[in-house]
Amino acid sequence: MWDALDPDQDTLVFDIYFGTNTTPPIREENYTQKVYTPGVLLENTTYYWKIVAKDGKGGFSESSVLSFTTKQSGLNWKYVFGSNSDDKANSIIKTKNGGFVVAGITYQMMEIFH
Repeated sequence: MWDALDPDQDTLVFDIYFGTNTTPPIREENYTQKVYTPGVLLENTTYYWKIVAKDGKGGFSESSVLSFTTKQSGLNWKYVFGSNSDDKANSIIKTKNGGFVVAGITYQMMEIFH
């Protein structure tokens, strides 16, 4: 998340540079929101990013290159979701009581009996 204002009140768009290189490559051009979600990140990896705000009239302002490092989750999975190797866990959230909620997709049919 970032914030940017144009002194002439022009609408701004953003070029987003993001990656593991200290000179990150461009990921999005003319992006209209002030929040960006890069997708799945690798554990224990340093990422670099910068934003270029543009007003459409040739004016622009460029941030410095910033960085952050992801942590290692400490999770060791020993079960496969469903019975298909294409099953995927897309999101893992640790709960307050130490458990985990996993959201993903499985190709195994399930039946619920009640």
